[in-house]
Amino acid sequence: MDIKQLSILRTRYGPYGLFKGYPIEVKAVKMTSIHTQLPYEYYSLPFCKPKLPKDGSSAIHYKSENLGEVLRGDRIVNTPYVVKMGEETSCTLLCHSPGTPIHWDATDSQTVIDRIQHEYFVHLLVDNLPAATPIFNPETNEIQYEHGYRLGNTVGDRTFINNHLKLTLLYHTPHP
Repeated sequence: MDIKQLSILRTRYGPYGLFKGYPIEVKAVKMTSIHTQLPYEYYSLPFCKPKLPKDGSSAIHYKSENLGEVLRGDRIVNTPYVVKMGEETSCTLLCHSPGTPIHWDATDSQTVIDRIQHEYFVHLLVDNLPAATPIFNPETNEIQYEHGYRLGNTVGDRTFINNHLKLTLLYHTPHP
């Protein structure tokens, strides 16, 4: 298992602010690879989906897109991640419990493996800002950022999915 840390810097200006407990939306944009021009939408893989509402409507909601988003292949959609302003949350399972893990069939597993081997990145938006993964560069001793997070990695003939995310939200608290 690999824990990926996604960092987001959030600054609010104007007459409103974010108060403790305010829900922060985490949306998925797409998956992209530097090896291919073909982006995929987030739910083209068997990721955990948001819980169904009691009224029976769809749990997945796509954001209205402008022309630029359409041309880039963006399909902005909600996710089941629950993030609240100023509240630290420990490891939380999204759509299963320890006694009932998720099981993918052979086709789903092979699709995920193929995307990992093609080095796909998952792009998320947190409060409409792009998420990024900090990477330490030993040559410059600096932290650099990759857009989104790697879907997984391959070591030898084994493929691993990044199934743990750590969202770190940084924010400025103004002092009057």
